[in-house]
Amino acid sequence: MRSTVLEVLRRGRARIAAGWCQGAFRRVAPDGREHFCAEGALREYHVGVEHSQTNLKSEVYLNAALRTIAPRFACMVWNDRATTTQADVLTLYDRAIELAEAAERLQ
Repeated sequence: MRSTVLEVLRRGRARIAAGWCQGAFRRVAPDGREHFCAEGALREYHVGVEHSQTNLKSEVYLNAALRTIAPRFACMVWNDRATTTQADVLTLYDRAIELAEAAERLQ
């Protein structure tokens, strides 16, 4: 079964809430917990998981949300800025989810 855009975004948000990082798509802490950057949380970092149109659309919503928050930055650059926090990235995901929900209502 394929994931929907909203499922991918919500799963990405949950990954950020569980552990966020800068400077890499994914890091594994000494205790085995995974930490993801804003983009890495969407990419899932596992070979058997689909990287389909759904994942690409999820990235489009994430970047559209970023343009409302920090219009001058690419997602990776913004994620890695010294002033960006985990809370900021969660807010980014919340905005991306809002945009995807609004688009879904229009269909």
